[in-house]
Amino acid sequence: MQLYMIVDGSVRTLDVPDDMRRDAGEFFAMMDRDMDGGWQMGPEWVEEPAVADRCRIVADKILAAMAGGRDDTARLLAAYILERAPEVVGVRVDTGGEMLSTDLLKEAEWKEHTRQLSPEEAASRAEREVANVYRVGRNYRFAVFDRSGGGWVESEPVADEADANRLRKAAVNQRSRELAAHIEWTGAP
Repeated sequence: MQLYMIVDGSVRTLDVPDDMRRDAGEFFAMMDRDMDGGWQMGPEWVEEPAVADRCRIVADKILAAMAGGRDDTARLLAAYILERAPEVVGVRVDTGGEMLSTDLLKEAEWKEHTRQLSPEEAASRAEREVANVYRVGRNYRFAVFDRSGGGWVESEPVADEADANRLRKAAVNQRSRELAAHIEWTGAP
């Protein structure tokens, strides 16, 4: 199964293997016991977190795991949400410190506020995100826009212009495939 995480307008898909959900019952029970005593959710203390509150707490933990590069932990935490709230397909995490403002999205809300790029849109955007080949001294390069870092990353130098253009074309095709699979968040519910 998948859980979509929307953080500051960017969508990340967490693929959760079915066996992870099935085999992590003891871990989920431990998490529940930990939250049974109440939880500080932003500025507010919640004495008895309901299932939705617990999912918001776990979504905040997923955000921390993703930021720390702990993808396996993020998937395990996503499995908790999918197990405890099977109607939830996505989570829009509030990053402003208001954990109670995190939205748990059901299928209809998810479909209403997301879209997938058409193949034409993906190809057009890929052309913009991979710069044309240019000369640097005796070599040729091109640059690819790094969407996560927000800057351009240059290719290795290539001695032959035709080879550089072939490598650029391959980079455009790869980016087009990535963008065609990309889901865009279009607005808050």
